[in-house]
Amino acid sequence: MRILVITQYFWPENFRINDMVIGLQENGHEVTILTGLPNYPEGKYFKGYSFFSSKREYWNGIPIIRSKLITRGRNSALQLAGNYISFVLFASWNVIWLPKKFDKILVFQLSPVFSAIPALLAKFRFSIPVYMIVQDLWPESLASTAKGNHSFIINWVGLISDFIYKRADFLLLPFKSFLSILEGRGISPEKMEYLPNSADTFYMPCNPNPAFEHLFTGETHLLLAGNLGEAQGLNLVLTAAVALKYKYPGLRWLLVGEGRTREELEKKSFDLGIQDVLLFPGRFPATDIPALIARADASLLTLKKDPLFEITVPNRLQTYMACGKPILASIDGEAARFIQEADCGFVSPANDADAFVSIVEQFLQADQAKHAQWGKNARNYYESNFDRDFLLDRLHQKLSEPIC
Repeated sequence: MRILVITQYFWPENFRINDMVIGLQENGHEVTILTGLPNYPEGKYFKGYSFFSSKREYWNGIPIIRSKLITRGRNSALQLAGNYISFVLFASWNVIWLPKKFDKILVFQLSPVFSAIPALLAKFRFSIPVYMIVQDLWPESLASTAKGNHSFIINWVGLISDFIYKRADFLLLPFKSFLSILEGRGISPEKMEYLPNSADTFYMPCNPNPAFEHLFTGETHLLLAGNLGEAQGLNLVLTAAVALKYKYPGLRWLLVGEGRTREELEKKSFDLGIQDVLLFPGRFPATDIPALIARADASLLTLKKDPLFEITVPNRLQTYMACGKPILASIDGEAARFIQEADCGFVSPANDADAFVSIVEQFLQADQAKHAQWGKNARNYYESNFDRDFLLDRLHQKLSEPIC
């Protein structure tokens, strides 16, 4: 089957769609990618790319068509809007000139939902079905990040979102909660299916890398890996680090990654006098993350309190579970339920600093045998619920079925 994959983000940016495409290729599909110029998360073009760089390249034998776009910059509202709109316009222009050789269209829809508009144009031009993997539900995602009262804009975006979702032929949803929400908005349950996210194959239990040993300066290490943004609610970690600094002097907190709040958090750590126990090693290639997690004693998972985060599961949960490491989480909803079902650590309500400090202490007071068991439980739950090959087979089967 010849599949046109449309996604604003793709290799060398690190997103789940990269491995999904490899899986489709492994199942014998002929895949072509229509995507943007890589600029996430730094907000500037990756080395070797520019607004005027070549439109076409290959990755693992897969042809990639690059649409021009304006970079995200420092994530200002104006520049983000330019980034989103420019991708829609230039990708739609590329759709007009594509050869009529595809059987199905697959959209990997992150924010914003408008990134699916080129796929609807391709559906109209080629008369072929569109499948959407809905990673970010709109307008809920917009409402979660909007500051102030923007009800008119959110309602307007909601109408556009429903227009897009209803005109897709099938929706693949990574969270069960999305099913009831979209059904309530008039989407037929027959055109939706739950398909949870997995993790790249390099996320697995492994040995620590001695090259990173200098980062681990204490006796016990709690590590968070990923985006350091507002959504993560990381002030909670600073509060816990202050509360436990003198009671557990060998405890170290490592926030691995970059994001909008990293500089602010690092400055606060100096203001609070915890810069010696709360460390910011910076951003690492995704393939290095398993070795960093292997050296830590537990993984940290935090999200701010928000209705949206009660119905979503951050992808880092699957990566932590895949690496077989205990999890300490301050989170609500579906993600909390997964951790409790897996019995792979402790969960406290989002934004509840006292409760979070309490579960960290419970973990610190448990013995190494218990830590090891929680790690095994995490990996077992991952293999039973999020196994990469099983989920890719389901995606392959769904794309191979005729649209009713």
